[in-house]
Amino acid sequence: METEERGALQEGEGDLVRENGDGSEDPDTGEDTVSTSDEKGEENVARDEEKVGTSVVDTAAPTDAVNSDHDPTVHHPLSLSWCFSFNHSLPVHNISTDSRRMVFYVAGHTGVLFDCENNRQCLLQGHGNPITCVGVSGDKRWLVTGDQGHHPLLIVWDSFSGVPVRTFFDGLGSGCVAVALSHDALHLGFLSSQSPQVMSMWRWTEQSEQPMCSVQLTDHTHQSHLTFHPSDHSQLISTGEFQVTFFLWDGQKLHIVQTRSLRRISTSLWECSPSQCLSQRARDSPSLLPALDWAWSGLL
Repeated sequence: METEERGALQEGEGDLVRENGDGSEDPDTGEDTVSTSDEKGEENVARDEEKVGTSVVDTAAPTDAVNSDHDPTVHHPLSLSWCFSFNHSLPVHNISTDSRRMVFYVAGHTGVLFDCENNRQCLLQGHGNPITCVGVSGDKRWLVTGDQGHHPLLIVWDSFSGVPVRTFFDGLGSGCVAVALSHDALHLGFLSSQSPQVMSMWRWTEQSEQPMCSVQLTDHTHQSHLTFHPSDHSQLISTGEFQVTFFLWDGQKLHIVQTRSLRRISTSLWECSPSQCLSQRARDSPSLLPALDWAWSGLL
C-alpha cells in the first residue's frame, strides 16, 4: 500500500504545486521560495520601527513646502490653488536663507509661502477667521499665526514642509492682536485683543494647552505689537500708540517692569544693550509720507 502511494506521488510530482508561503518562485533558481507568516510579521515590525520617530517635519528640506507637486485637478473644484492678494495691514516677512529665496505674508484666512525664484506658493490653511497677527522665529523656519473672532486659533507652522505642528484652542479669549517667537523658537508670546488685554507666554513644544504664565494689562492703553529680546527669552516689549511696556519673566511669573508713555508710537525694537529699546514715533506731517523720529526707552 505504501509502495503504491509513493509511486503515485512520484508520477504526479511534475504537476504538484507547493504552497510555501505565497507560492512564488525564485527567478534565478526556479525553486519555490518559502516565506512564513512569522517572517512576514517580523519584516512588517522592522519597517514600522524604521518609521518611528520620523515625520514630514523631521525630514523636510527648506524648499519642500513649495516643491511638492500639488495638482489642482485632483482636488475638489473649490480647492484654493493660488492667492493674488495680501493683507497690507500685516508685514511681509523675508524668510530667505542660503538655500532659498522666500517671503511669507497673509491673505485673509490664509498664510502664503512664496518662492521668489520659482514663482510658487504654498498655502497655509486652517484658520476660521481672518489672520490678524504673525510671528517668525530667528532661524526663519517656524511661523506662528493668530486670529480674532469666534473660536480663535493660534497655529505654529513649519515653513520647510508647510505643516502645522501645533494648534492652540484654549486660553485665547476673543483672539490676539500680536504674537512673537523667542530667539530660540521655544517660547511663544501672545497679546490678547480683549479689554483689559492679557499678555501670555507658552512653551509651545510642550503638551500643555494652557500658557505657563500670564499678566493682565489693567492700566494700559491698547497694545498692538509684541517683541522678544533678540538673545533673552525672559524679556519682552509690547507697544501701543502711546505706551511702551517692558515685561520680565522670572521663571515662574510674568512681571510688568516698566511702562513708558510717548506720543504716537508705531513700533519698538530692542537695541544691542539688554536694557534699552528703540521706539519709532511718527509725527504729523503735511507730506505724503510721515516724518519719523526716534526715542529711547530704558528698562532700568
